[in-house]
Amino acid sequence: MLARTDEKRIAALRSELQTVRLDTACSMPAIVDEVRDLLDTETVLLYSVSEVADGWHVSRWNQAGGNPRCGELLRRAVETRATSVFYYDLLLPAPSQRNRVVEATAWIDREQPGTWDASRMCREVLAPLKLHAHRQPRALLCEGPSLLAWFGALHPGPVSRRQKRLLSALVPVMQQRLTVDRHLAQAHRVSSALRGALEHVGSAAFVVGARGTIHETNAAGRVLLDEHRADVVQALVDAAAGRANRLGIELVPLAERGVPRHYLALVRRAEAETRVASCIRTCVEHWGLTPRQGEVLALVARGLANATIAAMLHVGERNIELHMTAIFDCAGVDSRAALVARVLTAD
Repeated sequence: MLARTDEKRIAALRSELQTVRLDTACSMPAIVDEVRDLLDTETVLLYSVSEVADGWHVSRWNQAGGNPRCGELLRRAVETRATSVFYYDLLLPAPSQRNRVVEATAWIDREQPGTWDASRMCREVLAPLKLHAHRQPRALLCEGPSLLAWFGALHPGPVSRRQKRLLSALVPVMQQRLTVDRHLAQAHRVSSALRGALEHVGSAAFVVGARGTIHETNAAGRVLLDEHRADVVQALVDAAAGRANRLGIELVPLAERGVPRHYLALVRRAEAETRVASCIRTCVEHWGLTPRQGEVLALVARGLANATIAAMLHVGERNIELHMTAIFDCAGVDSRAALVARVLTAD
């Protein structure tokens, strides 16, 4: 049990960590400083080590109290060879180490006795600052198996039961906040990557919810929606419900912890080959295309680029470009996405 004053301070910290402000970043330095005061300890650290193309670097460093050179020495050791500094896996810590408070030096003495004094963390980071004898109550904050940050204290004496309880009370909310911060930081990159991937699918593609609600789509999907929204929406709803659908849409589950179920919805040609072939024949007939233009149209409908089509038909790419211009004119469209959408709905 925690004292009432401790509970109130923990509640205030939880409230701050659980509040996401759109106009300002979370004041983690102030929170770490408050944690130091709460624990009545010498130093509190919150830091992350990340792998980059040319090695490792300290990507987050929040320190309250203690020698300011601590961060400098740790960065230097990490950039030299990070994996030889720590007693845990920097990417995927062991399950027994995740999101729980342990006293690190006692754990090292038990698991790898006699190794601490010779370790790089001791020799290169803590010993020069005369911190190597300090106790280290800490938690490895993780999202699933992945490490988010080291969170804990450098304490000059024995760690009290109260300190462990206070730190343990803060672990869940600190882990949740760092998870949210990471997702927010990655959101723009992930969204851009998703849009780029969808555009390279080669046919109409959508990201949909469990009931067929559309969240993202590519250019071909947008054209299909613009011209045949009711048909597309019904096909997505049918696919989400596990029923056969007119457009031959296949759903690929997208798994993400903490996110409602959603899917990548694709117009799969393997399953709809007969219907697509029928659509192409219909277009060739209605648009008055030549046999060669029909061949080009069939390959375009499969999502192939001009260069690939030229190689398959053993002609120059310029020849394919001329055929495409003629097909666009006959179909009354001005883009490949619109052309594919027109073909897929021709029957």
